[in-house]
Amino acid sequence: MSFSTDLKREIAELKLSGKGRRARLKGMLLYSKEADKKDVLFSSSHAFLCETLQKDCVHLLPEASVKLEQEQHGRKVNYLVTAPEQQKAALLAMLGADDRFYQEPALGELLGGIFLACGTMTDPKKAYLLEFSCRSNRRADALCELLRERGIFATATTRQGQPLVYVKDSESVEDTVTLMGAVKTSFEIMNIKIYKDIRNKANRITNCETANIEKTVAAAARQTQAIHFLISEKGEDFLTPELKQAAQLRLDNPEASLSELLAAADFPVSRSGLNHRLNRLCLLADRLKEKH
Repeated sequence: MSFSTDLKREIAELKLSGKGRRARLKGMLLYSKEADKKDVLFSSSHAFLCETLQKDCVHLLPEASVKLEQEQHGRKVNYLVTAPEQQKAALLAMLGADDRFYQEPALGELLGGIFLACGTMTDPKKAYLLEFSCRSNRRADALCELLRERGIFATATTRQGQPLVYVKDSESVEDTVTLMGAVKTSFEIMNIKIYKDIRNKANRITNCETANIEKTVAAAARQTQAIHFLISEKGEDFLTPELKQAAQLRLDNPEASLSELLAAADFPVSRSGLNHRLNRLCLLADRLKEKH
């Protein structure tokens, strides 16, 4: 089962008030891809979504003859919620099923219904992305406006001619899920964000430490090569006593960092002083190579 399906199941299983169920039903019918068919209210490959809509319809209009049917397409099963055309029209009229969302008091439940009808969510372990595949640009614009009014950054676009509304930054995704009433999923997103933050911080520290180690190794190798070159070309007596001490310290500790060299030194020298002597050895070697 996908993350998106788990979220839809959580929304479908919410215990809602009468107003909440009415708003959820309105969202599902408004954004149902079957809305333009005569006697079909809703269709889905998930039986629990059709069962939710059927129960909400009967709750709103007990006398309605709302049926749950299924179609077989090879190995795939598709579920349908049907009602006579007149009863379908009566349901839509009772819901006031239009795009004037500002008249709907239960906006969270309405949004939950819209998500049940046309929404998908990517597993936040992979990416933060909520998408609503709308059946018209008018529906997409209305949904985008609804989300933005609640402080959620949403964008309306089209993909291969299909109107879409998407939410993709982590805070907006979390806020949208919370608004729909999916508390369990909201906490799961929070935990994933915390885990990602900790992991990213650990990776940054590791990368920084790796870079420092590589820098230390490169510097030590350069200094060691310079010392060997100076001694082979000019002999140890070419070096001043201070440089000779630094050279011997480096040769005795070929992979040590500057701090480790300072700790190993048996002669008085500061960190900057030792660093200066090692750089001086490299400079002398470079100048000697230039003459050659």
